Amino acid sequence: AKQAMEQGKSPVIIDNTNTQAWEMKPYVEVALEKGYRVEFHEPDTWWKFDPEELEKRNKHGVTREKIAQMLERYEYQISIPIVMNSVAPPHKNAQRPPPQRRYRWG
Repeated sequence: AKQAMEQGKSPVIIDNTNTQAWEMKPYVEVALEKGYRVEFHEPDTWWKFDPEELEKRNKHGVTREKIAQMLERYEYQISIPIVMNSVAPPHKNAQRPPPQRRYRWG
């Protein structure tokens, strides 16, 4: 997408599994930098938030459980200001406590 925008191609369509605003930020930053108009669109289907139906229709083998997890963190209200003010969460590894050492006595 970045390369297409740098070449001035239009339209540039990002069809990606972005469930949270911060995931869209790199695309929006480049688009605004290059003078593009940014629009956000969702599928217009009755099943777009139905994990069971999404599992049946996806071609990547994503499980219903994974889809349900993605829907739980899905941000429904998206706009340029929301995206531009979003921040990526700390990396999962940074949240893990250090491993506990186990000692055997006796």
